[in-house]
Amino acid sequence: MVQTQKAIWLYKGTMTSLHKIFLSCLIGVFFSTGSMAETIPSIVVSIRTLDNEYYHAIVKGAEMYAKSLGASDKLIILLSEGNSEKQVNDFHRVLKQTNRQAIFYFDPNESPVVNQLAEIARDAGVYFATEWNKPDDIWPWDYNPYWVVHTTPNGRESGYETAKALFQAMQGQGKILALQGRMGNSIAVARYEGLQQALKEFPNIELVDVQQANWSRMEAMEFTQTWLTQYSDIQGIWAANDEMALGALEILREIGKAGKVKVTGIDATGDAVAAVLAHEMLCTLSPDPYWQVGMSLSFVYQAYQGKIHPTEWPHEKRAFHIKSLLITQDNAQSFLDDYVNGSPQYDYNALWKDKWSGPIQ
Repeated sequence: MVQTQKAIWLYKGTMTSLHKIFLSCLIGVFFSTGSMAETIPSIVVSIRTLDNEYYHAIVKGAEMYAKSLGASDKLIILLSEGNSEKQVNDFHRVLKQTNRQAIFYFDPNESPVVNQLAEIARDAGVYFATEWNKPDDIWPWDYNPYWVVHTTPNGRESGYETAKALFQAMQGQGKILALQGRMGNSIAVARYEGLQQALKEFPNIELVDVQQANWSRMEAMEFTQTWLTQYSDIQGIWAANDEMALGALEILREIGKAGKVKVTGIDATGDAVAAVLAHEMLCTLSPDPYWQVGMSLSFVYQAYQGKIHPTEWPHEKRAFHIKSLLITQDNAQSFLDDYVNGSPQYDYNALWKDKWSGPIQ
């Protein structure tokens, strides 16, 4: 662009006035068109791992969004592997590699790391969104204009809905075990609070033991194997995500109790939905990861373009819960067809439509 401008400027000295006027008009069109055809920045998605099917769905959702921009080659996936320091270091590295011409979606490994990510982004002048985790005392508007939105399903509501479905299936009485997610992770805490809320409403349900399985299928298998040697009369296992629920289910299959001991999860991964269809799991819950990542990136990209101005929005439009869907026998097959085996279509310009369900308090 600079070289072209210089060449035109040198040539203008030999022209008539009429030619100069004509060329000036052409230059105005040329440069206004060039500014409109803005180069798409790198699209960076920073998540924990690919060991969990939920994160495969996040990657697919990011691919769908990048493809909608005609920018599939711009997508960069970063894996923290459960290490907050690595997540921060990867952020620094990509900022340098892209010369800060990038937008970011973060699933923070733990809530405290959000402070570092937000400060780095503000200092670098790059736009970003977060999902799931953040400290209770910081908000997107504390880092204007670069932290565009923070969105998350309502963790307390998710834990409550799956627990309530479990307790109702148990006729309101019996003993259960619980598998928690990673502590220090705000969504894990919120989902467990939802379980506690449901327990208060069903006084004849007894929570016999709870263990932190860190979202891991393998750790859930180990805990469940130990549990089943100690408690022979367990009727239900509540898990804070599908990976842990599927780990518990594997052990139950080995001893012939799959479907007899009721298991619930959250995330609506393909394996979990298939287990619901097979009557091995009672239910799971979908936060729609395709929408989560795709729409978050759309918010950020439009802020990057200057098409939207987050600082002008009310707070409830920048930190909000998104709707989830309980998956049971009634809708498991249609969910598999539409979301797991298919690719749902989204209007990425309909920023709050359909999924907005209220501000984060």
